[in-house]
Amino acid sequence: MKYQGNFFNHDHFICRSILCFILSVFLAPSTYAEPRKINTTPEFAGATEKFLQANCVHPNPCGWISVDKHTLRFHGNVILKKSYAEFMSLYKKGITKRLVFNSLGGDAVDSYKIGKLIQDDDLEIEVDGYCLSACANIFFLSAKKRSINGILGFHGGIARFWLGKTSWDRFNPFYMLAYAWAKKRDEDYFSGKPKMLDFINKTDNQTFGWYIPTKSEIEELSGNAINGNFDFRLACC
Repeated sequence: MKYQGNFFNHDHFICRSILCFILSVFLAPSTYAEPRKINTTPEFAGATEKFLQANCVHPNPCGWISVDKHTLRFHGNVILKKSYAEFMSLYKKGITKRLVFNSLGGDAVDSYKIGKLIQDDDLEIEVDGYCLSACANIFFLSAKKRSINGILGFHGGIARFWLGKTSWDRFNPFYMLAYAWAKKRDEDYFSGKPKMLDFINKTDNQTFGWYIPTKSEIEELSGNAINGNFDFRLACC
């Protein structure tokens, strides 16, 4: 299948390499410093800004904010026992229609709680920058109404957790129960969509740890169209 290829199958490898260099030079010293302007070429200024937002290196706080009556925006990492509660404090059933993400992923437990509402209330999902890991797996992939100006990145699902354990660890009752519970949770969430779950689990062994799909690939997998563009200048790390 298409997604069994590696990270380098897609165009713009040079753009990815340049952006990786920019971020490695400028991001590390600024991560715990006061927010400051990073000088890049105009071509990469927007991509760099989005990456800083997704990493919470930005004047705006990470988490959920209300953009307008119908829209909530999230950037940063999903945090256990925080992100879902914050989301619910702003979410208005029947009024909130659209969620905008710029996120590198995060905790699966809170992500699935938010994802269940996305499914049940048929919310529109927009990616404005990055949508990696749990953001791609849980929020974007199974949504029916989607738009994007950015990049998706997958690196496997629960199978990745299990295969990463040693043979001895697999006899540990805690790991066995955790794996069984998470596997059942995944199957329930993607009920009726086995191809999506299969896709996620087959993206766990990619160059640099990430699988970056094409727009047409995700449209074919999900069976519905995606508005906007996959901007491969954001594909890094």
